[in-house]
Amino acid sequence: MATFAPASSGVLDASGLITMIISSAPNSMKHPRNCAQLAEHVKVVGNLLEKLKSTDLVTLPVVKEPLAGLEEVLKKALDLVESCQEKSCLYMLAIGWSAVYQLR
Repeated sequence: MATFAPASSGVLDASGLITMIISSAPNSMKHPRNCAQLAEHVKVVGNLLEKLKSTDLVTLPVVKEPLAGLEEVLKKALDLVESCQEKSCLYMLAIGWSAVYQLR
């Protein structure tokens, strides 16, 4: 499981998490289609964040708070994608549908 810096730099932390999710998704052995779909959705968010970084909106408090929430969601998404790489077949059989529902 990955460790993360405190959520202080907003867009930069989210961008790093997005990159990690996109690079980890193709390596998932369990639920690869769902992980790939999640990576595509995350890529869209990443493109929007890139456009946001080029504006002054990033410095506004009204934008910083939702970005912190986005970082938390991205951390959970990364943990989920990584869990699809690491778990044994028996474990995934036991909680497989739970992972599928979390991916959705």
